[in-house]
Amino acid sequence: MASSKMEFQLLTFIFGDEKLEGIECNIEVDDESLWKKIDVYSRDFQLMKLQGQQYVDVKIIVHGGDKGLVKLTEVNEALIRGFNLKLGHAASITFSIFPKEVYIHQQMLPKKGKRKAVLRYFINKAPKIAPYYFLMPNEKGEVKKEKGDDLHFNLRGGEVLISQTSFYYQLKGDHFESNRYQVLSAKFWKKKDNIEFVHKTLTPQVDDFLMLTSLLHDSRVTFRSWELECDGLYTWYYKSQALKSEDIEESRFRELVDRNYTREFLDKTLRVYQESQYKHSIDNAIYALMIDKSTILELSYLSNFQALESMILTHKRLTGVEFNFSSSDFKEIRKGIERFIDSKVEDKNTRKKIKDKLGELRRVSLKDAAFDFFEKIKVPTENIWPLFDDKQRGITGLNTLRNVLVHGDLLPSEHFESLAIANYHLRTLLIRCIFSLLEWDISKTKVSSQSLVAVNFLFSEKKLESTIADIHKYFAQKNSR
Repeated sequence: MASSKMEFQLLTFIFGDEKLEGIECNIEVDDESLWKKIDVYSRDFQLMKLQGQQYVDVKIIVHGGDKGLVKLTEVNEALIRGFNLKLGHAASITFSIFPKEVYIHQQMLPKKGKRKAVLRYFINKAPKIAPYYFLMPNEKGEVKKEKGDDLHFNLRGGEVLISQTSFYYQLKGDHFESNRYQVLSAKFWKKKDNIEFVHKTLTPQVDDFLMLTSLLHDSRVTFRSWELECDGLYTWYYKSQALKSEDIEESRFRELVDRNYTREFLDKTLRVYQESQYKHSIDNAIYALMIDKSTILELSYLSNFQALESMILTHKRLTGVEFNFSSSDFKEIRKGIERFIDSKVEDKNTRKKIKDKLGELRRVSLKDAAFDFFEKIKVPTENIWPLFDDKQRGITGLNTLRNVLVHGDLLPSEHFESLAIANYHLRTLLIRCIFSLLEWDISKTKVSSQSLVAVNFLFSEKKLESTIADIHKYFAQKNSR
């Protein structure tokens, strides 16, 4: 994390209907690769007008001397915090700002004949879509690279998204160091407004691509910044307050699809995903899967179940099976039931409590909708902890665990392992649903029955039976009290 100090900068502050121009400040950027926080120091008391303000826009203009080259930094929607006034001989004002986003525009000498813009998104390391590289430094201080093929993916407008790797290397003392960066690049013909085209046309598609890449890695992949070059004008953009995703290690083997299927998977599923009526539900499910594995188990379980319910609800609405009756028909049915309740239940409060539950009779049950959903999108449920209770077989379903947890009734600590296994099965079912909605063959994934039974003892028949029995015994004893 490289911080940067800049002294004697002339800043323009814009807030409300006011503008303060040419304010001399010293600033320190916490990390030039993020621009998440900027500390400001000034002895200009015009900045007292910022006290009590919540947000401010800031512009920093640096002139380029004889060549007239200019660098403009735009800090947008920055939250002001820690405003402090220091009086005395060295009177000063200090505060910190936290930008929503930052643009840096720098005019270089234009390159003749270049009508194409070059765009580069900088993402956290994602090995499955990274081309192979091997660096070989020699005794002359040179670095040779053995390079694999870049990965190419077609976007809707005909642009090609290329997954590349770039390096920064240097000599530190008597040893050589290198840092690798992963980049998604694209070229496009110059537009009337290049930045608007990037934000409205290209970035949404890159976000979709990275969402599927996150699914493949079973870990979040995203970008924090991009760089745009066109006609000698360079623009750097930073999503300053966006969540920072950690690099994914090469040695980790949590990916859900073998690496040899990566190109085929993304080529086939990207368009399906973008056009899917379940897109919002798929996003919600992938976000649920990305929750830190060290989080509270119960919260992870509820998040996974909510994502599954969201898919099932979308299915009910798309297929018109959300309700058992039309609104008008149910109104008549409800009146008849209420009259019956009035004739059989004397206590007024009890009657009200029963009537408040009648609205649920109109809705198709989660169980019926789930089975219809699994059948329609062809989700294999074998080797998975059953979703619903089966008392004859001694099974307490995943749905019952959800109902207990959502009402704050936590399981005793001795059943923690069983709940963790139940969550693993729920998570696997959710992943299978995503792959089915993406029209990807589950047999080509790490969540296929064949793959799970072969390498994961949590899906062995013996382990599953003993764990289900443990949970079922607990609920049987609890309900008998």
